[in-house]
Amino acid sequence: MPPAPSRARTAPSRPPRAAVPRALASMLLAAAVALLPARLHAQTYARFAVPDSALADALRGSGGGFEAAWNALVVSTLRARLAGADSAARLAALAGRVAQAEPAALGSRVAGDAWALWRRATPAAERQRVRAAVRESLGVAALAARDFANAESLDVAALADYRALGDRRRAAWLMGSLGVVRFQSADYAGAERAYREALDARRALGDPRMIGATLNALGSTTFQARASAPRSARR
Repeated sequence: MPPAPSRARTAPSRPPRAAVPRALASMLLAAAVALLPARLHAQTYARFAVPDSALADALRGSGGGFEAAWNALVVSTLRARLAGADSAARLAALAGRVAQAEPAALGSRVAGDAWALWRRATPAAERQRVRAAVRESLGVAALAARDFANAESLDVAALADYRALGDRRRAAWLMGSLGVVRFQSADYAGAERAYREALDARRALGDPRMIGATLNALGSTTFQARASAPRSARR
């Protein structure tokens, strides 16, 4: 007699978990990072928390990361103020020292011009500045996820905030960010418009590094637009 068929028990199948879209996951992560307490962002500007005698060397040592660290310091200071945190006075004092030391150390006034705007800002302006920074961070995350529509929408919203606040440098930066989004999405005509607007804004600021970077981006955009055009249109 043949053996009875095996009746191995199998666990009931469970419905698969819904996958979180990559773009949404990236944006949620960026939002969580952006909303963390200021002390957890300190690593980007902690190098500036040194005695006055060492501050110039610390600024020079930050290299190309100076502006990002400075912006993190500004946003952390504003968040601390809005929250009534004990760290607000310490962060504001550090920001003032950095703004004062930058011209001699780096030959620029990125921090000084910004701190003149934010040193005595109203709570409403502080909230809008923090919101702009969050939108900017979310835009970076959306671009990394190749969610170009959302990246552009977030950059446009952040740009509107910076313009309303009179923060000309951050506005000029966001114009360039829009150019990057459109370039990566192969909207070369749109990228050229954004870069030309950024170029005008950056020339008004008189920052040679920003101007040079924008001219390079315009050149790359023109080259890529020609390379991707139908052969008949290149003549």
